Amino acid sequence: MIIDAQATDTVPSHEVRQRALEALANAGEPMSEVTYDALRKRLSTAEARVEKMTEVMELALRYFENRIDVNDGDYGVPEPNQEMYLYTYLKEVLDSD
Repeated sequence: MIIDAQATDTVPSHEVRQRALEALANAGEPMSEVTYDALRKRLSTAEARVEKMTEVMELALRYFENRIDVNDGDYGVPEPNQEMYLYTYLKEVLDSD
C-alpha cells in the first residue's frame, strides 16, 4: 500500500502521520509504525516468495510440456487436453516479463 501524503499550511505533519497510520490500520496492516526497514523487509520477503513461485511454475511447465496432447472433441474436432491448457497459461504468465 502506498500512501501519498504531505503536510500543508492547513494540515501539520503529525496529522498526516496519524492519517497514514489510520489508513494502514483500516487496511488490515499489522504495522503500528511505518519505517523504511520494515518496508524493506517486507519487500525482500515478497521478492523471495516471487522467486520461489517462479521456480515452481517453471517446474510445472516442464511437467506439462511432456503431457500436452489433444482429445477428440465434439463432432471429431480435436481439443487441447487439460495439460495443454495449463501449459499454455503458465507459458503466458512466465513470458509476460
